[in-house]
Amino acid sequence: MKHSLFLHVSLGLAALSQGLHAQTATTHAGVQYLGSGSYLSTPNNTVTTEKFSRPSGLAIDNNGILYITDEHNVLLIEGSNTRIRAGYLGDPNEPGAIGTDDGTGTVSRFFAPAGMAVSSANDLYVCDRFNHTIRKVSKFVNASNGQIVSTYAGKASFTGGHKDGTLGAALFNEPADCVFDGSGNLIVVDFFNDCIRKVTSNLVSTLCGSPGNTGSNNGTGSAARFYAPSGLCLESSNTILVADKNNDAIRRVNLSTGAVTTVLNTGISSPNDVQVVGNSIFIIENTCIKVYNGTSVSLFCGNATTPGYTNATGNQARFEQLRQVVYSAANNCLYVTDEGNNVIRKVTLNPAPTVDFSASPTSATVGQTVILKENTQFGETFNWSITPANYTLLNGSTLNSKTVYLSFTTSGTYSVTLNASNPSGSNQASKSNYINISNISGVAPAANFIADKTSAAINEEVSLIDQSSNNPTGWSWSITPSTFTFEGGSTASSRFPKVKFTAAGTYSVSLTASNGVGPNTASKNNYITIGGSTSIRDFNPLQMGVYPNPAAGKIQVNISGTTGASTLRLFALDGREVSSWSGLLTGRHAIDLPAALGNGFYLMRLENGSHTQQTRLHLVR
Repeated sequence: MKHSLFLHVSLGLAALSQGLHAQTATTHAGVQYLGSGSYLSTPNNTVTTEKFSRPSGLAIDNNGILYITDEHNVLLIEGSNTRIRAGYLGDPNEPGAIGTDDGTGTVSRFFAPAGMAVSSANDLYVCDRFNHTIRKVSKFVNASNGQIVSTYAGKASFTGGHKDGTLGAALFNEPADCVFDGSGNLIVVDFFNDCIRKVTSNLVSTLCGSPGNTGSNNGTGSAARFYAPSGLCLESSNTILVADKNNDAIRRVNLSTGAVTTVLNTGISSPNDVQVVGNSIFIIENTCIKVYNGTSVSLFCGNATTPGYTNATGNQARFEQLRQVVYSAANNCLYVTDEGNNVIRKVTLNPAPTVDFSASPTSATVGQTVILKENTQFGETFNWSITPANYTLLNGSTLNSKTVYLSFTTSGTYSVTLNASNPSGSNQASKSNYINISNISGVAPAANFIADKTSAAINEEVSLIDQSSNNPTGWSWSITPSTFTFEGGSTASSRFPKVKFTAAGTYSVSLTASNGVGPNTASKNNYITIGGSTSIRDFNPLQMGVYPNPAAGKIQVNISGTTGASTLRLFALDGREVSSWSGLLTGRHAIDLPAALGNGFYLMRLENGSHTQQTRLHLVR
C-alpha cells in the first residue's frame, strides 16, 4: 500500500501552545454510558456526576450559561454544576415523565425537547419535538428561582401537521432546531414538514420548502425542496445555513426572500447540524466533525466511519451519534451533544486565520528591495501571490515565507494576495494595484536600508537589508565600532549582509550604494543596541525544521545551532515518549518514523545541553 505523509509543523512556543489545543475533544459534562434511561433525581448535580438521557439540543445564553436538552428535561450548566430547570425530575421511562404541561420548573413536562434559541431578553425557546410545539422558558435568574415554562407557538398534537397562522393555531411536525434572526424573528427547522418556518410575534409562516414534497431543488419559497432538514445556524443577520440531512448537503436561506441555494453537497454525509465560526463552516455528522473552508471539506475531529468514546485530538477522537453543536466565543470551542454516549463533549479549536499584510515601500523603483510582511492572526502556513510576475525574490525568501524580500524588474502596478491557513481552515487577503514601480535611469542611487532587528544580544545574528532606489549595482557597508563579524559568507560589499556583534554597546551603520552614475550614502547613528549577554546560547541557539520526506514513513529534520550531539524525542499529547533519536549533529537527518505510530498530533523536542527547541507535528499517513 502506498502512503502519503503530511506533516503540519509550527515552530515556537506561542504557536505550540495554541496548536496543542486545536481539535482536542474532552468530556465537558455527564457520565458516559450506552443506551438511555439513566437519571439523577436531584435537580442540582456536578458536571462529572450528571446523568443525561439522550442529550440533544444546545444553546448559550447572553451570560455564557450553557443549556442542554435531553429526552425529557431542560438543563443548564452554571460553573461546575448542572441544574435541571424544567421537565420531569426522575426516570424518563415512567408514565408521568413526558407531557405538555406548562408551569414553573419541574412541574412542566416535555416530550423529546431538541434544539433551542436564546432571545435578546435571555429567554429560552425550545423545539418540543414530539409535542410538535415551540416552548418558552423564562430567563435564568439564579438557582433558587424557578424558570416558567409556557407554550409559545404551535398546537400540541400526537401526529403533528402543517398549518400557518396565529401562534396558537399553527401546526408543526417535529420541529428540530431554531435560531433568532437579526430582526428578532424565530426561524424553525420543521423536520418532518421538510421546510423552514418563520415565527413572528403573532404569526407562523412557511419561509421556504414545500410540506409533503421532498427534494433538493434550489429556488425561492415553495419552489425550494429539502429532505429532512435537521439543524441550522445564523450565518448573518439575514441568512441561515441548514443541515439538509437526507440530501447530504448544507443549504443557505435568504431570510428576506426565502431563496434557497446549496453551499455544499460533496464530502459530507447525513449532516445533523452546522455551525459557522469565522470563515469556517463546521458540519456535525454522526461520528465526526468536518470543516469547510469555502473551497474544500476536511475531517476536523473524530472518525467518519468508526464510532466510540475517546477523548483525544483530531482523528484519534471518537464520538457516538453527535446531534447538535454550539460555538462558545468565550472559550473558543465547540460544544456538541454526544447522544450515543450520553455526554456533552467540548472540542477546542483555533479559529481560521484573519489575514492582513503590509508592504514597505509601496512606491519603489525597478530593482529596489520591497518587503512584504504578514500581519495575520492565527496563521501557521503562508502562500503569497504577486501579479504580474515581474519580480525577483531576494535574501533567501520564498513565496511561503512570513516575510518576503523582492525587487521588481518592470515598471507598473502590482497586486498582492496572501493566503494563510491553520488546522481550522484558511483565509486570504488581496490588495489590487498595491505596489507602484517606476523606472528611473541616469541618476545615482538614493541609499536606504533597515536592520531586521535594532536590539539584540551579543553574538545574535542581525540582517541588514538594502532598500536603495534607482538601480544600485554596488554596496559598501560601514559599521562602528568594529566589534562585529560578517556571517554566512556575507561581506561589507554584500547587498544583504548578516552581522554578529561581539561586544555590548550601540552601533552606527552606513551604506554607500552606487551605480554607473555615482554613489550615495545613508547613515544611521546609534542605530543598533547590543545587550550584555555573553553568548547567544542564553537565547536558545537551537533551531529545528521538520519537512515531509518523499520516502514513505520518513521525515526530514534540519538542525542548526548545536555545539555537539543532540537528542530528538517524540511525545504523544498525553506526555508519553513514543520514540527518540540520539547523536544528531547540525545538518539534515532523514528520520524513520515507527511503523506503529498512529495518525494525530505529536510534540517533537530537540535537546542539546541546557537548551531545547520544540515543534508540533501533525501526522497523517
